[in-house]
Amino acid sequence: MPHDRKNAYAIRKRVLAVVLSFAAASSLAAGCGLDEGGFAAAPNASPGGSDTDAGGSHSPDDSGAPGEDSASQDHDAGACAACPPQTACVANACALARRVFVSSTLSTADLGGPTGADTKCQNLADAMRLGGNWRAWLSDQLTSPALRFVKANVPYRLLDGTLVANDWDDLTDGVLAHGIDHDEKGILANDAEVWTGTTATGAASGNHCSGFTSDVSQPATVGITTLPADWTSRYTQFCNRTNVRVYCFEQ
Repeated sequence: MPHDRKNAYAIRKRVLAVVLSFAAASSLAAGCGLDEGGFAAAPNASPGGSDTDAGGSHSPDDSGAPGEDSASQDHDAGACAACPPQTACVANACALARRVFVSSTLSTADLGGPTGADTKCQNLADAMRLGGNWRAWLSDQLTSPALRFVKANVPYRLLDGTLVANDWDDLTDGVLAHGIDHDEKGILANDAEVWTGTTATGAASGNHCSGFTSDVSQPATVGITTLPADWTSRYTQFCNRTNVRVYCFEQ
């Protein structure tokens, strides 16, 4: 075979080999979930560049909807950072629950009665965009949590999902699974006193600073945040103490 024809034949063979090699590599890449550059593609990347999970859910926006801002994410961290009201994040899933916290604010026993304390709890929850309807664990001469609370048949939990009690019966059996020792911001309130006027059963104790409308009357029953057996009734405290909190319960 003439030399020029041999060279041309060799060139054609090399070109064909390159083409076949490229085709085989492309086929392998497609079968392994890789792009032609050999990099793994994002599993759910959309053509526009935004990613969603397989269920089509999105990260919470800043629309201001209850329970969907950065404040609530601080409490309900993980895959369910924006659990709706009457749920809590448990094992990376939103589970039915009634949330509880101790107030970050401190005051005397002049709370405006149970309804005034309810408003304080609601305002604290609203400020953190927790959503839901909130009431204070507080009794006066006429009413008590046992009379005015919704008695939940689902667990009571801290905002981070920590179990406090399995249901209302468990809440009022004398000992909690965990003290209500974190406030609405998720900050620990260690060994803090809490105005209650309430026994472990949720009934009025009879010591309530004139129905929690006075800071100069007879003492009121207080509990301690980090004592599961004495969370609602530890001893009585003078009504003019300025550093006592309230418990807030979602209804």
